[in-house]
Amino acid sequence: MSSTRSWTSRNRAAVALGAIIGLSVLAHPEPVRSVDPGNVTTQPLRTATKIIDPCAFGTPDQLSSLISAGIGAYFPVKRSKDGDHVTISEPRLTDLRCPGCRVALRSKIRYQKTRGFPQFSTSGEVRLASPLVARVTYSPGAPPTVHQAAACLTSIDVTGLNLNNVPNWLDSTWIKQWLDGQLANRMCFDVTTLVRLWVQQGGTL
Repeated sequence: MSSTRSWTSRNRAAVALGAIIGLSVLAHPEPVRSVDPGNVTTQPLRTATKIIDPCAFGTPDQLSSLISAGIGAYFPVKRSKDGDHVTISEPRLTDLRCPGCRVALRSKIRYQKTRGFPQFSTSGEVRLASPLVARVTYSPGAPPTVHQAAACLTSIDVTGLNLNNVPNWLDSTWIKQWLDGQLANRMCFDVTTLVRLWVQQGGTL
């Protein structure tokens, strides 16, 4: 009888001890290890840039619409020095030809003399032309992932100038040099949507 009581007491003690240990484990759970984002390495995305003819992915009507909608953001263009002021404004697209995309523009031009004598202003028209090329940034793949595409004027030619009573230096050569520095490779139009659609339809970069 006494041995039975002794066994029962020991059993109860063991159960109580187990409960205490269990509570201790619950009260002090294993700490959660956080992942340091700085230790995570990712493979850099490889990109490439390719220059292509916009006529490859866009029709003349599509390209003309984009240029006509965005060309006003780059004008007026102004140049002033020693009382001589030249302004080119109100551009409009007059022609776009494919393939080997080339655009033609027509703008107003104004000369003002505000120093010395006589002081006056005169207005006329200037006709411009330039190749249009697209720079496409993409990640190679099948199909490639197009990140950005812009069609830009690359070299401004003056194809006509109708402006009277101005200094001799204000000629087609001077206007070309000025506009090349101001607009060439800077006058760009977003064609990303057109290029992405072209790639989805099987176009290759």
